[in-house]
Amino acid sequence: MVNRSKKIGTEHETRTARWFKTHGWPFARRITQKGNRDEGDLTLGDGIPIMIEAKNEKEVAMAEYIKEMEAQIVNAVAENGVVVIKRRGTQDVGEYYALSTVRHWNNLARRAYKTPKRRIVKRSAQ
Repeated sequence: MVNRSKKIGTEHETRTARWFKTHGWPFARRITQKGNRDEGDLTLGDGIPIMIEAKNEKEVAMAEYIKEMEAQIVNAVAENGVVVIKRRGTQDVGEYYALSTVRHWNNLARRAYKTPKRRIVKRSAQ
């Protein structure tokens, strides 16, 4: 007999991996747990240094999720991580919550926008 919670978690991870595959990450996939050296639930593909943990729980425990994410980033030898939390009332992974720390978000944003100085756009007074 399959553990109901495990089945729900697996379905959430699978749905999340499929969403990433159809939204720019064709090599996204679930990864297997490695005992006490858990490296997260998903990878975007070999060489992409982002760890993804997927959560589908009634009670959201952000501090616990961040602590787990930080440990899994180390285990996965990743640079960044994110926790994808299922949002009640929708099956659209794009509408789920993404939880991270400001430090990790800043690291991602700096990599995405590599220019050290951005042009300031002056807005006209109306």
